[in-house]
Amino acid sequence: MEYIEDLSFSNITNIIQGEEIKGSDLLNCIALEMEENKKKIEQLEYDLACAKGREGTLIEGSKRVLKHLGKHYPLAVKRKEYIVVVTENYISIERNVL
Repeated sequence: MEYIEDLSFSNITNIIQGEEIKGSDLLNCIALEMEENKKKIEQLEYDLACAKGREGTLIEGSKRVLKHLGKHYPLAVKRKEYIVVVTENYISIERNVL
């Protein structure tokens, strides 16, 4: 379904032109888009919750690696073009290395 991007008062007035049938059609169109938009939001919220859960798992995994190796925070692991930095609550790649 094609949705109306411009929902300004002037555009709505231009579309409806005082005709109730056009107004009811526009309300239907808006309601359908709202329904679709809510589904998108729900999916994005679910994806975000999954990503946050995975982030926690990755941080816990980095802690277990350090524990197994007998290392402590903070730790930097040098690679060819970047450094892996591990802190108590974060792991990242730093590429801005001289």
